[in-house]
Amino acid sequence: MKIINNILIFLFLSVAILQASEGDLLSSIDNKNSDLFIEMKTDRNQNIGVEGEDIVYYIATNKDCNLTVIRVNTEGKWDIIFPNKSHQGFQSMEGSRYEIPGFNMKKITLKGPSGTETIKAIAAVDEELFNRVTEISHSEDFTEIKSPEDFVKKLSGELNKLQKNEWATAEMEITVEGKAPTSPSVTGTPYVNPELQNIVKHDYSTEYYTQGASCYEEGKYDDAIKSFKKAIKEYPNLAYGYYSIGLSYQAKGAFKEAIEWYKKCINHGIKERDSFLRVGEIYDQLKDKKEAYLRYKKVLRLTEGFKDINQINPLDTGKENIYNLETLCSKHTDDKKSRMELAVIYEKLGNYRAGCYHLKYLLKQAIPLYSPYFIEKDKPAIEKPVIEERPVTVDYYNYYEPYREPYRPPPPPPVTESPPKFIYVDD
Repeated sequence: MKIINNILIFLFLSVAILQASEGDLLSSIDNKNSDLFIEMKTDRNQNIGVEGEDIVYYIATNKDCNLTVIRVNTEGKWDIIFPNKSHQGFQSMEGSRYEIPGFNMKKITLKGPSGTETIKAIAAVDEELFNRVTEISHSEDFTEIKSPEDFVKKLSGELNKLQKNEWATAEMEITVEGKAPTSPSVTGTPYVNPELQNIVKHDYSTEYYTQGASCYEEGKYDDAIKSFKKAIKEYPNLAYGYYSIGLSYQAKGAFKEAIEWYKKCINHGIKERDSFLRVGEIYDQLKDKKEAYLRYKKVLRLTEGFKDINQINPLDTGKENIYNLETLCSKHTDDKKSRMELAVIYEKLGNYRAGCYHLKYLLKQAIPLYSPYFIEKDKPAIEKPVIEERPVTVDYYNYYEPYREPYRPPPPPPVTESPPKFIYVDD
């Protein structure tokens, strides 16, 4: 019995030492004295949870930057929880709050054992820094860090190349408590019929949402809105519910209400990219091409592979360059670099309609199954620029007037000993 106790004590101490070393490893990356600021919260009161409970994390930054968030659970497992299956890029936009897990992900459950789990967020202005450190899985909800030592070493090396104001960190701890005893007390727990208990605990949010989706398909948008609102009242974390209310208002032409619901989604990190896209469509429908253009451009900035549009600054905005780029895009429709340059050129020229055309074309490439709003109506008419030839003017010289352009002939010949002979020519 004594030997068993010693083994248990050894195992307990081993786990404690392992968790401490991992905590020290993660805390070695630290920079809180920066202009960048990261805010982190959970849906738990005082960040305390119980084994078996679900937990939600909320992350926000005060500037546009790139962000990664690491979770070390009480078992010592390391996961990158941002980016994730819902938000597949490292970009974090100023004013946006990101919810983890996202709308198309499984819930995060505090599995235990009891102890402390750590959440570490690192933000940087370098757009490619995190891509150089690790590769994110787009098929799994989260990306497991199999070798924390190698990961931290590589990440530290990249961060050390930056100035202090170019990156920042934030850290949060969640206390995980063990489950309370589940054996019922004879005097304290009244008998509840199991079937009645299931009815009481039944989650109606899915049913309300399904009803709303059905009404939407039938064009009954007011009924759809009522059902979607019932769904989120039943389950406030139902991300699709908020977005679908915006869709319903947009479909019935109530643009003001639609934008308000899309803004709620954006502020809570719910289908953020799609919400910006829908707001762009609303401005497009209202023929406000400038506002539509800015929203479409924002969507591309949030899309992996297209965020470089914010770095494009073409110097040549002339007709000939536009014609050459348009010709190139017509021959190679998937030439996104030329098309992004064209969109920015039209933005500089104030031709937002033509800019919207090229942004919509890019969005078709970026978002599967996306059908742009009246894209062909925005297509610019391109004609080859005509080079004006200057007329050739012929000046006829009047011998009775001085020559208009001064000309200096060679100097007179030198004087010789014998004067030159004059040659007389008979007329």
